[in-house]
Amino acid sequence: MMPTLRLPILASNESVDVNAEVHLWWKNLSSEHFRHLPVLVTIWCWDSHGRRHETQYSLFVVEPSANIAMGSDVIAPGVSLTTRATSIRAVWLLKLVAKVQRIPNACKAILRRIARRG
Repeated sequence: MMPTLRLPILASNESVDVNAEVHLWWKNLSSEHFRHLPVLVTIWCWDSHGRRHETQYSLFVVEPSANIAMGSDVIAPGVSLTTRATSIRAVWLLKLVAKVQRIPNACKAILRRIARRG
């Protein structure tokens, strides 16, 4: 889809356009009524306070020739935003979880409980 894109530090309320194209081969999708595909876009951002912000956009993509009403959240022709979820995690916790994942199952359950608390 799109390679990793690393941007410099952005000031508050500053934006950067990210132009990318997604090519779909609709012939590979089979459907009785219309061809559609869910797409998940994940964006990570690290701030200066040691937190990682993760935003996941769930998109609904339909074949361009389909005669379907897309609603008010249309991003591009045939693409609609369904949900957006953002989570914030402390970087130290993410590093700890990554290290403990190498340990057998006893510690994993404890870390999952800690990670849910944020």
